[in-house]
Amino acid sequence: MNREKPKTRMAAAIEARADSAKPPRVVAAGRGLLAERILDIARAQGIPVVADDELARELNLLEVGSVLPEELFPAVAEIIAHVYHIADLHRGYAIHPQAPGRGAGRV
Repeated sequence: MNREKPKTRMAAAIEARADSAKPPRVVAAGRGLLAERILDIARAQGIPVVADDELARELNLLEVGSVLPEELFPAVAEIIAHVYHIADLHRGYAIHPQAPGRGAGRV
């Protein structure tokens, strides 16, 4: 009988501000009940939650308060772009890929 160990839930929170030149940093990270608490707080505060198990594992290896290493920038940039896109959709704006150079437009 093949019994797989249940996956321990992991979560991490990063701070990345568009209006700042500071690089993204880890502001919370944890496993199990702490991960659940991080997710609960994020949802209660209206902070977008994105599922990425591999990135969560990598972020959990870092100390809270530390700047993200450059090798994680592409993954984090992809998530930030996704979050901004979702926020734009909620405001009634979206990027029009078929109209290069025109940026965001009302939908």
